[in-house]
Amino acid sequence: MIEDYSRNSFFTHHDVNYHVVLLHQKFQKKPEDNYIIDVALALKEFHQVTIYTTRFDEKETFESALPLRDCVKQAGSWIPNSLCGLFKKLFAVYKSMWLSLQLLIKPPEPRPTIVILDTSTIVLYFLHCFTNYKLFYIHHFPHLRCVDSYYNNMVVIPDLITIKTIGYADEIILQTKPLQEVFERSFPKVKNVNVLTPSYGTGSWNDKTIDVRRIVPDLPITHKLFVAFGDFKKRSNFMLILDALEEVIGFATKSIKEEIHVIFAGNYTSDCFTYYDQLIQKSKSKPFASHVSFLKQLPTVHKKTLIEASTAVIHMVNYDLYPGPIIAAMSLAKPIIAVRNGFAETVLTHRISAIFVDPEPRKLAAVMYKIVNVATLQSFLGNMAEGLYINEYSYKIFCDKINGLCVKHVT
Repeated sequence: MIEDYSRNSFFTHHDVNYHVVLLHQKFQKKPEDNYIIDVALALKEFHQVTIYTTRFDEKETFESALPLRDCVKQAGSWIPNSLCGLFKKLFAVYKSMWLSLQLLIKPPEPRPTIVILDTSTIVLYFLHCFTNYKLFYIHHFPHLRCVDSYYNNMVVIPDLITIKTIGYADEIILQTKPLQEVFERSFPKVKNVNVLTPSYGTGSWNDKTIDVRRIVPDLPITHKLFVAFGDFKKRSNFMLILDALEEVIGFATKSIKEEIHVIFAGNYTSDCFTYYDQLIQKSKSKPFASHVSFLKQLPTVHKKTLIEASTAVIHMVNYDLYPGPIIAAMSLAKPIIAVRNGFAETVLTHRISAIFVDPEPRKLAAVMYKIVNVATLQSFLGNMAEGLYINEYSYKIFCDKINGLCVKHVT
């Protein structure tokens, strides 16, 4: 289980306290917003924080943002998102420039030392010309979350404004090493790139879990539960997991057949309909239909409950750029089955903190069956993963890393 750290128990306090400003557009319930909230909360442990944003509504964003209410300054909410659905990027630039103008014209007190941007990169050039703030830029590559598949050696072709202005950042912050590799291939001349992997330790993640049968009522009382998280898209490889489950049902003992259950949990959007329907059609005509559940929406507490109740977490996304459920599973000491590439390969070790398997149904089925039958293997993999999480990816480490970047540029 993730440890409940308190500020006094693990943070190393410094006599030097800086004023850090974050520029972020509207707070919503997207992964990018969650990351910015965690960055702000981590900085708040050490420094004074002010956030400039176009909109902050407690009902529209994550619960973890509530401690930041007093840090928020709203500006530019009058600027529309688009003109009849057109020119969205242009209006996003206008909003970014307006936020930076507010910072320039009415700077908060005391004078900021560092500005962290999650806006259009043109603001980097603007602040570079008119201020001497240290500028950090967080690059999310949000459009990559929408693609059907990830590939090795992916390259992003940026727009001209980004090419010309991103080099003005003193630090570029990315969430994972695979994203760093994409960035370095896309911007070969830009240096000072740092990886700051998101952690779990704020907001609803610290709430107590609930009874898993409130989420999946037809779950057997004695169960061997596997959970797979991700969007209902081809890249999640849910179809492969269904094929593996069919293999397991074919050769498993009677008790395992009765107890095994697989849950597919993800964010369902309109563009997921085709793949989701394919999964439903495939499963309902098979003998394993009663051993499968699909969850379209997943609150944070439900995600934590599913992981805690699971035998193992399966993550079969090829060349995954984002952390997905891996860090969460590590924090709760759960075995992880994953493909040997992408983010998983950068943080996990085969047969130590996870089991890597080729994306083939028969091989995945063999690993699932072994984990179900060998309790000592479950315990070993889970404990090793949790130890790795505490030492390298915990909320404490996340806070120390972001603070270290600030200290590096000011001292």
